[in-house]
Amino acid sequence: MAAYRRWRCFHDNGLSILTRSGREWTRRDMAAPRFAADLAVLDFDADGHADVILADQTSGVVSLLRGNGDGTFETAGTRPTARGPQRVIAADATGDKRLDLLVIGDDGLFLHRVTADGHLSPPELVWPSQHIADVAVSDINGDGRPISSSRIAAPAPR
Repeated sequence: MAAYRRWRCFHDNGLSILTRSGREWTRRDMAAPRFAADLAVLDFDADGHADVILADQTSGVVSLLRGNGDGTFETAGTRPTARGPQRVIAADATGDKRLDLLVIGDDGLFLHRVTADGHLSPPELVWPSQHIADVAVSDINGDGRPISSSRIAAPAPR
């Protein structure tokens, strides 16, 4: 049985999916927002196929690409999100056993809850701050509830 590995990377011309089978790599290019700042891969609609969320830094939206299960994706629309989204993180931030979407934007950390049918709720401001660099969500104390931890980027000295 051959080992399959997939990498997703975005660049100025879109999104590329690199797939490795044995020693061979194949590249499939897809359209993506020109100024995509980050991406998250998860199964939003619980159909067993990986979906991709891209954060567009200039327009303040996230774009959803639904996976077809064969390495191809269909555009499923855009949703307004935080102003200037820089980072997207897929995690069960609400403890409902469903992956949600956390977005770090210019004004802080925002949460999009993912509904049972795979739609995103409007963004909820979780933590107002202009200095959040990253966030991780995990059940770090074993009680079955997720806890988030953040890395704060201090402003540059003047």
